[in-house]
Amino acid sequence: MNWMEDYKRKTIEIAEAVAKIQSDNDVVVAMCASEPQGCMEKFQEAAPRVENVRVFSCLTLKPYDFFMKPE
Repeated sequence: MNWMEDYKRKTIEIAEAVAKIQSDNDVVVAMCASEPQGCMEKFQEAAPRVENVRVFSCLTLKPYDFFMKPE
């Protein structure tokens, strides 16, 4: 198996990653230019089905809904 096949085997879609978030999880994301903006824009979609999820980040690049609109 070459490195590209191995890489593709290990990656998942953003929706699948967000679906893996469960209640009482801690989610740690990279900061600044390495920030996973696509994932962070979708974190709010997990809100109706989870409780007590903490997201750890530093120097976020955008005002994401999951912390700007925490309803």
